[in-house]
Amino acid sequence: MKYRRTVRVRYPLTAGTLLLRSQNDWNRDLEADRVDEGGSLFTFTVEADQPFLYVKPCLRVRKELHWASGANTLVLMFEPDLRVDHPYFFPDTKASPFQPIGSTLVYLPPGYHENHLARFRVIYLLDDPQLFFPSSGTLELLAQMNAVDSFLVVSATSDANLVGELKPLIDRSLRTHPGKADTAVMGISQGGVAAFSAAWQNPDVFVAAICMSSPFTQRDNLLERVYSEPPRSVAFYLDSGGPRDHYEATLAMATALVQRGWQLGRDLVHLSHAEQTPWATRLHIPCQMFARSLRDVNLQQHGSQISPGLT
Repeated sequence: MKYRRTVRVRYPLTAGTLLLRSQNDWNRDLEADRVDEGGSLFTFTVEADQPFLYVKPCLRVRKELHWASGANTLVLMFEPDLRVDHPYFFPDTKASPFQPIGSTLVYLPPGYHENHLARFRVIYLLDDPQLFFPSSGTLELLAQMNAVDSFLVVSATSDANLVGELKPLIDRSLRTHPGKADTAVMGISQGGVAAFSAAWQNPDVFVAAICMSSPFTQRDNLLERVYSEPPRSVAFYLDSGGPRDHYEATLAMATALVQRGWQLGRDLVHLSHAEQTPWATRLHIPCQMFARSLRDVNLQQHGSQISPGLT
């Protein structure tokens, strides 16, 4: 069976030619069928004998060919052309992926400064980012695997009001997708409780709350609020360690959400880790649930008929 589809690439081309190469023949240039948006959106047609194909944008400037940084892009040949690739070709000169914005730190994915046409989802992290990101390797690896689209992580540990001050500042200062469907909040321990509370109180702002090892019922009334208040259109990721490692409180909260109408695997994920594992090693799970491309296809095909959850 022969598969055929289009692939779109957006890049602020100022010199040279943007091309596409594929695993069909890594030495063969594919030229764009059409160029839109003032010369920045390139549409290519690709063919394959199997249901997937790896491709790579390339930039030819005079006699020099630059391959896009990172892993090859995985294209599903039967998928509608809903995603746009935003490649980058040159090393980032910034010393650290975490950049100061006001009094907070923001993780900027590789290529942020070069390809200024890309916009990003945002996770607001209510904890020290070094707890999750001793390096940015997890997020970069997920993006290179095409498991997620790149996104920003904002360290929301300053005294700024999250919804009223910090989020508007970030949306003004950076290239974000500011809508609810592209904004999540995350924390561990008491930070996870705070993340749950932020999403519960602002269901028009956050699509999801990621709560890791959170001691629900300790100095908060969230469990009672879930039972007594109207349900919110927000998805929740809850995880914990084993017994006496916030397992009981997390299970109680997951049970309350199910009883109030949340559905496991749809707008609620509950996981227990039998052994204590570093938070950074568990990070890839909620990141894929929040920012994976399959979620985009699901939302675009079904629109408002489904809950704006993690999956």
